[in-house]
Amino acid sequence: MATKSLKKSMQGFRALSWWTPFTVLPHGITGLIGIITGAYIVQGALLGPGKFSYSLSSNYKKEPAWMDYTVLWIYVVCAFNNGLAGYLLANKAPGRVRDVFKFTALLQMCLVYFIYRFMGFTEIPLLHVVDIVAAIGILITIGIMFYNVTLPRKGQPNITLPVGIGCFALALLAGYPLQLAFGGKEWYECVLDTYPMQQVGFVYYVYVPATFTFAAMLFGATLLMRKIISEAFFGVVFVSLILFTLFSTVLLQEIHIPFVSTQKLVINCPADNTSLIFALSELLDTSTLARSFLHFIGAI
Repeated sequence: MATKSLKKSMQGFRALSWWTPFTVLPHGITGLIGIITGAYIVQGALLGPGKFSYSLSSNYKKEPAWMDYTVLWIYVVCAFNNGLAGYLLANKAPGRVRDVFKFTALLQMCLVYFIYRFMGFTEIPLLHVVDIVAAIGILITIGIMFYNVTLPRKGQPNITLPVGIGCFALALLAGYPLQLAFGGKEWYECVLDTYPMQQVGFVYYVYVPATFTFAAMLFGATLLMRKIISEAFFGVVFVSLILFTLFSTVLLQEIHIPFVSTQKLVINCPADNTSLIFALSELLDTSTLARSFLHFIGAI
């Protein structure tokens, strides 16, 4: 029985259309390359300095930087184009999930856009407008996606738990884009002056892992909709992937680049110890929580 089920799943997997909607913009191929390069980048971040070249900072160039920086660019281009191709393909999806696919594609493009922005801030007025639109777009698309996917529908697989966890994790990441959008160059330069390795933190420990797990979850949802995998398999595998990536990157950032980067969800820059931003910064300080946990288990 298990062999028959596996054979059926493999047949369904091979039947997927890898080169649609256009040969020059293949949704399946860009997604596959994105997942492979994303996994490479994430494992490098988990291994830390000496095992992986943080090519954004000369302080961490333990190996030739061009290879890892090239992989990062391949990831960004493929992940963004995968989102764009997914948006163009959404109209072919069943009506009950068509809007969900459109908003997930938009969310993916917005998140990947901020990888590009945090890689190196470019002061262009038009990009500042895009920053604002993309940052607000993240909040709107997460809310709409969560509502649509978790709303019970007859005949639709129940994926409320994994998608709910994924949406919660993504919502935590909306703060940095909003701060960049409204604080601009002054905010980002202040952050880098205060935390010299924050650029590495944003890219390698926050947005690449987040977009990688998000893309993997969407790929899993595609397999689920095609009945290639079961609801139980989707729930176990993809909830585990999200939780493992979330907790491991948070903890290992505090091991590999502590104090020279921060995981405060709101960064008080320029510093104002009397403002609401300061209060939120102290309240939402996941760096302190992560270091406390690591100290408790004897890791630091």
